[in-house]
Amino acid sequence: MLDEITLHGFETFDSAEPARLMFIYHGTSFINDRITLEEWPALRDTGFSEFDLIPVLSMDGLSMAGAYPILLYISRKLGYYPQNVQDEYFVDSTCEFISHISKFFIEMKEKDMDWITRFSQEKLPNLLKKIENTITKNNDGNGWFLGDHITLVDFVVFDFMWNFLLKPGKIEAYGLLVSESSPKVMGWACRMIKESPSLAKYI
Repeated sequence: MLDEITLHGFETFDSAEPARLMFIYHGTSFINDRITLEEWPALRDTGFSEFDLIPVLSMDGLSMAGAYPILLYISRKLGYYPQNVQDEYFVDSTCEFISHISKFFIEMKEKDMDWITRFSQEKLPNLLKKIENTITKNNDGNGWFLGDHITLVDFVVFDFMWNFLLKPGKIEAYGLLVSESSPKVMGWACRMIKESPSLAKYI
């Protein structure tokens, strides 16, 4: 039986989202504490976070900081992390790749329209094909990214795909590109939502 869990993250889109998705998909009750950017400096100065990092997870009598360490802790606790080093490498390397390509989207707000157009037409299709190649290594892309059940990597990739490419307001611009460049990934994302009514409700 898990004690009360609180996940502290920023009010806007932040790096705590894969952990939220994992809790919600698993059906684990938690307090989703959203902190505004204005509140954070004063809270940080109280020593709230061990390394002055956010998100912060309060769980099992511990206060943990940092997005990926928190995600690793939760996934091991809930059974979403693999049990051998080869599969661990697959999960961690894929998550690092997703972190790398996420930076392009985070930086978009500082780029002009010409850069955005060139990125979307020239670079993004190849990046999506790399994700497609990754999922098709397992069951020809008709299941999950690893093995026969959802693991940490599914939550990380789903967070990226949904928030940058597939949610309302994004799918209008990127939906066709995703379908053409990574159809198996598109089908997988639909499975993620279909598998979990609580996840479907959250997003």
